[in-house]
Amino acid sequence: MLTRLFVKNFALIKELNLEFKDGLTVITGETGAGKSIMLNALGLILGNRADTDAIGNPEQGCIVEASFALSDKLKGIFDEHDLIFDRECIIRRELLPNGKSRAFVNDSLSTNKVLKELGEHLIDIHGQRDNQLLFKPEYRIQILDALAKNDELLKLYQAQYRLLKQKEVQLKALEQNQHQGKQEQAFKQFQLDELTKAQLSDADEIALLEEKQERFDKNEDIKQLCEYVLSLNEDPLNFQGQIAAVRRKSEALQSISSFEQMAKTALEIEEQFKDMQAQASDILESADFDAEEKLLNEQRLDLLNQLLSKYGYAELKDLIAFQTALDQELQDLDFSDEKLDLLTKEIASVKADLSKKASELHERRQAAAKILEKEISNTLPQLNMESAKVGFHLNMLEDFNKLGCSDVLLHARLNKGSKDSDILKIASGGELSRLMLALKSAMCKHLDLPTVIFDEIDTGLGGETASKMGQVLAGMAANMQLLSITHLAQIAAKGSQHYKVIKQEDGDKTYSRISVLSADERLQEVARMISGERISPEALANAQVLLN
Repeated sequence: MLTRLFVKNFALIKELNLEFKDGLTVITGETGAGKSIMLNALGLILGNRADTDAIGNPEQGCIVEASFALSDKLKGIFDEHDLIFDRECIIRRELLPNGKSRAFVNDSLSTNKVLKELGEHLIDIHGQRDNQLLFKPEYRIQILDALAKNDELLKLYQAQYRLLKQKEVQLKALEQNQHQGKQEQAFKQFQLDELTKAQLSDADEIALLEEKQERFDKNEDIKQLCEYVLSLNEDPLNFQGQIAAVRRKSEALQSISSFEQMAKTALEIEEQFKDMQAQASDILESADFDAEEKLLNEQRLDLLNQLLSKYGYAELKDLIAFQTALDQELQDLDFSDEKLDLLTKEIASVKADLSKKASELHERRQAAAKILEKEISNTLPQLNMESAKVGFHLNMLEDFNKLGCSDVLLHARLNKGSKDSDILKIASGGELSRLMLALKSAMCKHLDLPTVIFDEIDTGLGGETASKMGQVLAGMAANMQLLSITHLAQIAAKGSQHYKVIKQEDGDKTYSRISVLSADERLQEVARMISGERISPEALANAQVLLN
């Protein structure tokens, strides 16, 4: 339980040092006096986010320190985080002017995460707006899980749920990769088919086609030249006969050295002329072609140049090498559905395990709901709701979520003769407060929470109902430490310890001061809560009755 709270330079609190006892402690004071500041300071101890705006004097640091009397049940948490366990535990938060904060557990440096985990076992704070938690489906599930002690089972379920989500992401990515891969494969196959159809084999084919095309384009010039070469033997030129005559005459004079060379040159010319005429004859014979042959040559040349341009290559040898590499790449590609099938089976297996755990969670929640609704319904008459009955309606969802497959609705019949309806549609603010207190009362019987704090859970109540709520709070405090911030005299009078919050001015500063009340001071405070600042004898008498 909470035994001491020390606060320095936090919000309107200059410095306070409070000691708490077991049983019911009430905290009262005027509206705006700063009653909730103490809860905000405790929130830092429980790992809430630190805000430098909460520092009273920005030039100084802020310290919040709380002492707790612990049971041995918490030793495991301390061991888990390598913290020193002591039955008298001191938790401290320091807010520094530079915006940084530090946390200590028994003088060992710690983290907010650890404080949050410890805090769940130390204090349950019910804030002014927490009645609205009943509107949240997750909260209704969480209270059933707490009662059913589903912590370990829920952790196992959530681990599997995270695994399911991971595998579903993997499956989606694999399906996308398979789809993209098969599209890529189809595209590469299209490219290979196109190149294969083109029958690429000779790296010099374009040069040969271009040469052939040039011959087609200059065919008339070629024929004229060849015909002219062949006509050189015709009279009156008879070029070959004249060269032969020169050769014969030179041979006759070859005894003269200069004519010997002339004879050789004439012989060479004669032989080369014969070769040239034979070549011209061959060319002339092949010079004839039809238009279709020329067209086919042009088309083939255009096709090869288009492919070079399309695939971004300058030479045919590079395009042929690309085709070879493409063929090998397609042989190496593997987009089989084996991995897909394996992952699908793994997901089915995880879902089967999740379904089993979700069903077990649901069944345990149903059992807890029966216990909880019975105890709430038994407590409500003590809160002036004699005819009220509360029921949890649980349905199994088709899809998994992080808490399982349970949908929890809270139905109630608040008045005799009325129908069961969704409690959130029919309950007033005061009725929600009493329902929440009945719920907390039932939970505290089953959960080992040493300290519960209520911040104005009596909102919207008064008269006899407020008195009955005070009795319920006192009954709860018989087995635990309970702190209640209240505006109602009927509840304040039930406390075994009474603190009052007062707002004071000191120069140009305003501070909140909290102090424990003596018996006489308490009588005056309860009377003030009844009649206001002008305390009448009747109010004092009523206060005395309430306190007795």
